[in-house]
Amino acid sequence: MVPEGGSSISFVNKMGLAKANEVLLWGKKKGSQELLDCGFVNQIFPAQPVDSFHAAVRKLVLDELQGLDPAALLESKKLIHAGLKEKNDPDAANTRECFAQAARFASGVPYEQTAKLTRKEIKFKL
Repeated sequence: MVPEGGSSISFVNKMGLAKANEVLLWGKKKGSQELLDCGFVNQIFPAQPVDSFHAAVRKLVLDELQGLDPAALLESKKLIHAGLKEKNDPDAANTRECFAQAARFASGVPYEQTAKLTRKEIKFKL
């Protein structure tokens, strides 16, 4: 398989080239602490029931938003994303990834790999 969903640029932007290569090229799994350390995630919540998790996330977001101007937040987010888009056009990345996926599927390799996974001849790395 090849990167999809814009991961060829979003992973590099979020975790850096070296770690993105480990994940996208080698299928290396990353633990939650490593993802936190490299900036891929902002926070790790303790294991808990879904309702408690949702409540904790909601409280965090509401606390963070307290006293901030919504219009300024939206404009800031728009500017940040525009800068990223200028740096790495996500539409172009998605198009490249789609064509790469189509070429891979046409080769028959993904079908063969899926068959091997189903027969437990190989392990799924992600």
